[in-house]
Amino acid sequence: MADAPTRDELLAKAWARWREADFTWDGLAKKPWRGWVVNRHGFLVEGDTGRRYGADDDDPTLTTQGQAATLQDHWRADPTTGRRRNDEAVAADLIQFPGQPTYHIAHLPLTYADGTETAKVALPDDGLDDLVQARLRVAAGPDGAADRAQFQGGVWLRAASHPQDIESLPWPRYDQATFSGDADFSAATFSGYAYFSAATFSGYADFSAATFSGDADFSAATFSG
Repeated sequence: MADAPTRDELLAKAWARWREADFTWDGLAKKPWRGWVVNRHGFLVEGDTGRRYGADDDDPTLTTQGQAATLQDHWRADPTTGRRRNDEAVAADLIQFPGQPTYHIAHLPLTYADGTETAKVALPDDGLDDLVQARLRVAAGPDGAADRAQFQGGVWLRAASHPQDIESLPWPRYDQATFSGDADFSAATFSGYAYFSAATFSGYADFSAATFSGDADFSAATFSG
């Protein structure tokens, strides 16, 4: 009988899968954000409803005709207006290092493929909370729509503290995400489908007393803590 893989072996395989999936900034532009378009006015809107990203009400003046949105567009979208930000406006969120691929701070790994440490290692544990919370508030809007919390492939220092004014996490996509620290989802309420497929939990993962009102997918997830 073969020996069980060690923690380091599990994590090495998980990181290899993550790098192969390509969550670089350019890679995000090749991954579709299904059901969403960038309309001719430069807003991110749901193709079937016309609802603008970050808006509480439908805007009949917005057209759903436009270019199919990508995961890069999700991170370009201003969560307060729904407008797609240009390169200059989003530059502060991008990490560029000579000889290395560019990453959005949410997807920046702890090390580049050659082992060089990235700026991620200097972030405090709560360094990504504001980024996540702004988008959780959009996802938890009046209709609790699906596919708004696109956190897949993110490299999270921990499970971000969720805003107190959000009762549930609607359809969060953490598939292929990596939690480099502890992931505390205890007592969280997930409405709709919760995606954690192929996610990697490097520390402890706590889902005690969590409530799932829909299906939860943990297929191929790696638990090493």
